[in-house]
Amino acid sequence: MSQHSQALPTHQQAQYLDAMGITLWVPRYRLPNAQASSECEWPESQAAPDTASTQGLHQLLKDAETAQTSAVPTTPHQPEAAEVPPQQGGGVQHSAQIRSLLTPDAQKADQAPTPDHEVAPSADAAQPPPSEQATPAAASAEPQAPLRFAFNALMLGQRWLILTTDGAFTAPVLAFLDAVLSALGEPHRTATRPVDFHWPMIDGFSSEAPLEEAREGMRAFAEGRKHQGGAPECVWLFADPQDEHAQVLSEVLNIAEGRSQLLSLPMVRAASLDDVMTSADAKRQLWRQLLPIQQQLLDTPAAR
Repeated sequence: MSQHSQALPTHQQAQYLDAMGITLWVPRYRLPNAQASSECEWPESQAAPDTASTQGLHQLLKDAETAQTSAVPTTPHQPEAAEVPPQQGGGVQHSAQIRSLLTPDAQKADQAPTPDHEVAPSADAAQPPPSEQATPAAASAEPQAPLRFAFNALMLGQRWLILTTDGAFTAPVLAFLDAVLSALGEPHRTATRPVDFHWPMIDGFSSEAPLEEAREGMRAFAEGRKHQGGAPECVWLFADPQDEHAQVLSEVLNIAEGRSQLLSLPMVRAASLDDVMTSADAKRQLWRQLLPIQQQLLDTPAAR
């Protein structure tokens, strides 16, 4: 903004912007905890637009058109009724467009008749072919409900990510997990504090790609475990196969061939914590899944 426009009073700036057809937005309410403004009083907008400020502009435009028309030289070889050259006609049309932007009434008053050599477009030409018509409903994906799942998680030995959807990491459960890691030969068996995770993290929003967004959230959760001093190298999931949260979580993790394709980590599927703690068969099934990855992981020192 120039120094001249800065020196103008506020109400005069509003008049210039209104004459140019620019909507002026001004604050009328103070937000909570906002700093007080130096200028808080603004005049209320009038119901009907004031066209007095634009009359001078219309008069100048009409005078310019009159001067252009009278400035055309006439020669014996060129009659006075000759049509206006293309350059002058373009200037008149440009002035008319400016007036049409200023007020709607000026557009009606200055609308010129269509020349004889111009043909109005037909109704068929105005309509695009059906194949070229835009289909916004098909182009944009419809909002869908997000996937919903929840689990409790902790890290053991700085590289074993333990998840459960229907249980809690009680003292007996932690003692059992410590015994399993000891049998595997894991020297570092410290456990982090359990963390509750639920998706979506914020309710009330729709989703265009529920599965992709849930996988991004799960990937970010796994990466966040590195801030607790470790890096996941294997995932254990204790859950009832019929549990709804476990089914959704299995789809999000993209479990196939004993691996989480989402996290690119070995995956151990076990029964719920209650079943593992009370059933010898559930313990044996868990051990059978741990043996193939025992040597693979224990040969590699845990990341510090």
